[in-house]
Amino acid sequence: NATAVPDIIRNGQPWRTIFPAGQEVDRFPRAGWDRPKASDHCPVAITLEMA
Repeated sequence: NATAVPDIIRNGQPWRTIFPAGQEVDRFPRAGWDRPKASDHCPVAITLEMA
């Protein structure tokens, strides 16, 4: 698992958040210009191999 890379879900970012070219994300439904937003608690997912 030393090479496992976390996946940060940034779909809750408000529309005022500017993403670099090529890193844009589809926003969650009803994400607003400033509020509501979910940027303070972006979920993180990681796949681990269980032995």
